[in-house]
Amino acid sequence: MPPVARETCAFVGELLLLDYVKAHLPNFYAVFLDVWHSENSFYLDSCVDALMDALNHSKIPYHYYQNYFLARLAAVQIFYVTPEESLSALFSSGKDAMAHLPIDGMASFSIEMKNPLPALPTPDAAQRSVDAYQSLGVMTLLDIESYRDTSCKRIDSYYLNLLKNLHESTAFIALDNENKPVGYATWVRSVVDNNMVLTCQTALSNNRFNLQCALQRHISINEGVKVSYTRNAFKEMLVW
Repeated sequence: MPPVARETCAFVGELLLLDYVKAHLPNFYAVFLDVWHSENSFYLDSCVDALMDALNHSKIPYHYYQNYFLARLAAVQIFYVTPEESLSALFSSGKDAMAHLPIDGMASFSIEMKNPLPALPTPDAAQRSVDAYQSLGVMTLLDIESYRDTSCKRIDSYYLNLLKNLHESTAFIALDNENKPVGYATWVRSVVDNNMVLTCQTALSNNRFNLQCALQRHISINEGVKVSYTRNAFKEMLVW
């Protein structure tokens, strides 16, 4: 059985277990469900990065993590949406299992996804304070829309950190062709070899690579630093 299909079966098994616990061990259901959701931060975050890296850079070697993202989504789709006989067919299909995964339907849904955020007005040099607060609001919305886990942060520290980045010109918001925000990044300047340390990149679905490219152009032009491609958009690392 191909890796994506094999992992889909494994994830379907998790959903079956959740259903069983909900019906027969309800006192434990909330704990099990919380674990399942917490694991999504890996499967739908780092594993997406791994897959996007491979799709955009042919020299990146294969890694098994590249299978998890599609398998996680396919498992939810096939468990909750498709008929029960499709589930049975998947488990008994062996090497032909990929034909039983709802990949085409998932791809069509992804193509139809639209940017939900409004277009940004042209910055006004006479109203820098307004522009700054507008940028804060945009970055907050991007965190919400991209499901970035910032709920554990105190509101005051979250606000002050982003405001500090804006004042120090170490924040960047990427826009699409309609002037709608698709992601943002923050960084700190390092005294070592004129480098910078990336502290955050947040992007809407299917826009991480667009953010990467726009950020590279912005940094190269405004900071005079040669930019290299980064492997993980959410962890703090030395990138230039």
